[in-house]
Amino acid sequence: MPTKTDRLYQELVKRRLVSFDEIVKVSRQVIGRRASRKYIYRKYIYRLLRAGRIRRVRRGLYFIPSEDRRGRQPNRLAVASKVRPNGFLGYLAALEFYGANYPLSVYLVRTCVAREDYFDPFENEGVRFEATIVKDTKSEIIRSPLGTTGYSVRVSSRERTFLDCLERPGLVGSWESVFKSLSRLRGVDLGRLLSLLQERDEQTLVRKTGLILELLTVESPMFPMEQVRPYLRRLVSMVDGPSRYIARPDTAVFARGSMRVSPWGLYVPRNFEVQLRGATALSSPVLGT
Repeated sequence: MPTKTDRLYQELVKRRLVSFDEIVKVSRQVIGRRASRKYIYRKYIYRLLRAGRIRRVRRGLYFIPSEDRRGRQPNRLAVASKVRPNGFLGYLAALEFYGANYPLSVYLVRTCVAREDYFDPFENEGVRFEATIVKDTKSEIIRSPLGTTGYSVRVSSRERTFLDCLERPGLVGSWESVFKSLSRLRGVDLGRLLSLLQERDEQTLVRKTGLILELLTVESPMFPMEQVRPYLRRLVSMVDGPSRYIARPDTAVFARGSMRVSPWGLYVPRNFEVQLRGATALSSPVLGT
């Protein structure tokens, strides 16, 4: 006859990656009474840890491999999504979820959280997990299955991911990384993208979006010109006010000077198109001045 510890393990292994709060809830259901958190840890969790049947990912988060997969590791995107209840995968992690990230980063994963949910960086199985503070942890966040892994994660929508990466390119790596990643991002709803832009009402982001979309039409089959052209026209109509810089003008990206790109009214580094598109941009540039 299985013990209560065995029964608890059988319930937890169905979930695979659980917080301590979830363990407490399941434990109380298994043992049939409202035992204290301390009792549950000492009576059950400690025993399971010592037996190697569960593994601690970090304080308050546990991985439960099945009996035939003791050597397996928890999926790092699932861990990042699970660190905080309201955290989500954004920026490079979201791009990885959608199969679009460039370059592939297997050693660092960031979780987007509100300021009050910040957590100290930690490492697990050679992967470093960090918190990225964002103002909005609710808009355009979806819960979706993580491929065939059996996990589900909270992740920013494709459209929010697109705009977020343009707004904070440093969280992806570089403008080259942003451009090459977005060129691989399938299924972006351009109508929804423009609606989100209007909600944010941020002129520099409008101009960045127009410029990058224009370049993507010649570099990516995901953004064919015949489909993108009507949205480029709408974006041009949204440009208002004096010209803006794509980054602070005193930063290193402008070391070789700048150029103003029309019709976006946006100053970019003089070699910006070459950085993004490579040598092709020298013979057939897209951006006008």
